[in-house]
Amino acid sequence: MLHNLGLLSETYFLVPIVAITAWAISIRIFPVIIYVVQKKNLMDDPGERSSHSQKTPTLGGVGMFLAFCITLMLFGIFLEFSNADLIKLISIVATTTILLFLGIKDDLIVLAPKKKFMGQIFSAGIVILLTDIRITGFGGMLGVWEMPYWVSVLFSLFVFIVIINAFNLTDGIDGLAGSLATLASLIFGVFFLVNGNLLLAVTSFALIGAILGFLVFNFAKRDKLFMGDSGSLFLGYLLAYQGMSFIMVNHEPFAAFTMPHAPTALLAVLSYPIIDSLRVFTIRLIENRSPFSPDRNHIHHRFIARGFSHIQATAAIILSNILLVAAIWLINDWNPTLQLVIGFVLGSLLYKYPFLIPERRESAPGVAPIPVKRPQAADARPLPVTEPVAERYAYSETKELQQKRTHVFAEAKRRFVVHRTRQEPEKPADEHPDSREPQGESRAGGKVPAAAHENGQPAPERSGWARSPDYPRRKTE
Repeated sequence: MLHNLGLLSETYFLVPIVAITAWAISIRIFPVIIYVVQKKNLMDDPGERSSHSQKTPTLGGVGMFLAFCITLMLFGIFLEFSNADLIKLISIVATTTILLFLGIKDDLIVLAPKKKFMGQIFSAGIVILLTDIRITGFGGMLGVWEMPYWVSVLFSLFVFIVIINAFNLTDGIDGLAGSLATLASLIFGVFFLVNGNLLLAVTSFALIGAILGFLVFNFAKRDKLFMGDSGSLFLGYLLAYQGMSFIMVNHEPFAAFTMPHAPTALLAVLSYPIIDSLRVFTIRLIENRSPFSPDRNHIHHRFIARGFSHIQATAAIILSNILLVAAIWLINDWNPTLQLVIGFVLGSLLYKYPFLIPERRESAPGVAPIPVKRPQAADARPLPVTEPVAERYAYSETKELQQKRTHVFAEAKRRFVVHRTRQEPEKPADEHPDSREPQGESRAGGKVPAAAHENGQPAPERSGWARSPDYPRRKTE
């Protein structure tokens, strides 16, 4: 078998092969998914939370899931895992399948939040009970060392739900969710590899390969693909599973490398989804809105509003995450509660960076700008959000259009009056409907000019056109 073949018996040479295999499979799968999605018109429409302005194929999570599961089953067969490891492997595949179908349904037709929560609780409960992956204590953080079994199970279930939904909120710009999952899986995978846990190491690196294949299409300008809820739920679930496994392996007595306080390290690795979710939930509750109502107030949206491209915003967030992980690793032998406070404050400061930059009037190229309310005339047609430069000059353009419209209306009114004056013949005096004396005749029978001067003197006879206060021009006798 594969583990008996020379160099491949070393797991350090094995895990890169796992990642490359998953990447190669995903690269072949995603073009097929894009073709099917475009053929069936299963496109993602821009929404209030979206950063794109055009319909884009979704269901990228299906490709990641297939590449991950095929790679995991393939190496599971060749590596001859133990029965306990096979149970874990099967439970991972089965529960991720449940979440995948929930995500697909939510991508195609909106799924009620209650049903999504029930599916997440069911999947997390199965994997906790079958694999006994759970958080048994806080390692002294907040004074908690050990928890009773059922308290541990319920708390682990809560952590699963929090991480899944917090990670789901990070899928707002290109590459961010995939890059965060790649960074976390790399940290967890190296830890599992150093401690000799082959199943968890293979799981982490298979996920890395599947995500890297997806990012190729997620960053592409042509044949672009989004992961959708099918991908974000799938990735969030696996990150929660890896995080709890990270804490449990750290507590094993024969672990080759351990961290004094693994829970704080886990919070540092998943700091961005946690801090961003806490921030937006707090703001929504203060504004008397539902915590799950969509908006564009996430930290990554603030980067875009400051003129960053999707790649630049993703790189800035990943760099901040790496700095926070490094800081917590350096002080991991300190008091865990103090680490928690320092990590939260430092993370909040690192992720506050975009709020210190003035907001630009126009966004980066190819990015749908955040709508800015500007004063407009009542009859002005609103400009589309896909024209950031035009939106910048919306107010001045509206004034110019107003002046032009006023001039056109005045000219049309003048022409109408002129035309009507030319066409209407003057009625003869004897056909006048009034019983009074005919117009234009005096009592003595003499002719009186049609128009008189203001001082009572008869106006001189004129022909042609003359100005009048009533209309711009009027024909006179």
